[in-house]
Amino acid sequence: MTYKSIMAAYVDGSPAGSVRYHIKGGVCIIERLSIKPDLQGAGIGRSLIAAVEKLVEGKAHKLYLETGLLAGNLLQFYSKLDYSGEAILRSHYGGFDWIVFSKFIRMDRKTTMMEVHT
Repeated sequence: MTYKSIMAAYVDGSPAGSVRYHIKGGVCIIERLSIKPDLQGAGIGRSLIAAVEKLVEGKAHKLYLETGLLAGNLLQFYSKLDYSGEAILRSHYGGFDWIVFSKFIRMDRKTTMMEVHT
């Protein structure tokens, strides 16, 4: 069974965003990054992704995610975080085109983390 962890961000004690992730075969699969619409652009998504990257250091060698190819803002977002487009998934989820992004990370440091399993 694969357990997924959830990282959540709060602003003034209220939920602002979250991301799910899990590690499979040394690859950290990032899923469902979501930020409250009125807080998008405030750096919350960037902080969540950075936190996941730090938590999986020493446990994963690569980060992997998929997003809609038509989501221009997300393509720019992940590119600015040094993720590279790896593949195009034609007529994929919902019949839409998706893009696979990845980023290699170093595995030379041990990091302790606490996970919430769902």
